[in-house]
Amino acid sequence: MEEFLKQYDIKIPVYVSERVKLEKNNLFANSSATLLQHVKDIIANYNSNPQKKVLTTKRNKTDKIGIKSINAIDISFNRDECLLLQVTAYKTNLLDGYYQDGEEKQQINFQQLDKLCSDTYFYVLYPLIRRNHNSNEDEVYWQLFIYEDPSKSDEEMVQIGRSMMRHILKTPIKNIKSEKLIEDLKAHKLADVEIVLSSFDEDDSSDGKPVYVKDYQYSCKFKREKKILLSGMRIQDVLEIYNDRTDFDTSNYTKRQLKFLTEDRHTYSIVQEYKDIIKEAIEDSFNYKESVSEEDVKSKKIFEVDEIRKHMEGVFCNYLANQTK
Repeated sequence: MEEFLKQYDIKIPVYVSERVKLEKNNLFANSSATLLQHVKDIIANYNSNPQKKVLTTKRNKTDKIGIKSINAIDISFNRDECLLLQVTAYKTNLLDGYYQDGEEKQQINFQQLDKLCSDTYFYVLYPLIRRNHNSNEDEVYWQLFIYEDPSKSDEEMVQIGRSMMRHILKTPIKNIKSEKLIEDLKAHKLADVEIVLSSFDEDDSSDGKPVYVKDYQYSCKFKREKKILLSGMRIQDVLEIYNDRTDFDTSNYTKRQLKFLTEDRHTYSIVQEYKDIIKEAIEDSFNYKESVSEEDVKSKKIFEVDEIRKHMEGVFCNYLANQTK
């Protein structure tokens, strides 16, 4: 009987940073080589300063994720120079849990200052320069390719990537304006739309309070969530979804998450939160994936530089081709 070989996906989302204006000092000042060298200098300075490490937390969670160091590796796709960033990150402030060896003979309880580390968080950083011949400034922005391997959570990979871009490289991931979103949606052919509505509501106790709480002060909240998936929508209906506010006005939902996925793997993610006014954040990203075998995952071959380049190359070229259409 032929043995079944399990396959995993390596997801490779692509994010774009905010644009930074750089003055033209001379003809060769703003080049990919100088920008990449500048990033390497920033990283070297960060690595040499053990007292100032970036720590991030998630809302309502005690554990923290820190970036211990970054190894900047020169790579290229065709003639495009990039940096492969190998990030060593750790979880700390672990108030629960323990380590146990494979034979279950040893158990070590985590302490608050202990660190659970990994040195296989990989990202590709690619610079783009928009030259303005009518000004003494160029616009520079970065494209961050995230190598989301099967051993890590996608959320954690994105969180570390965001933290690195914002706090270390000082070029945060870009949020786009609603006008730009509408313009971009009209220019793409949409494949799927995902809508998630949620809220936390006070318990009205319509089903009765438990007997054991009758002598105590009592409060209770419950979460409501509705998920809607739509395919093949017309652009006018998509824009109507985006502009519609009845989910907040009549249904008492306080949060709405929208994802618009295009046929060329472009994803627009919108988070809208409503209290007295609607607060909105819009992100623009591309999403690709590559298949890998279970054997390559277990042997850690997927973390070899040549293997990462192989999986990234098609994504990189495909993404740039979409950008120039």
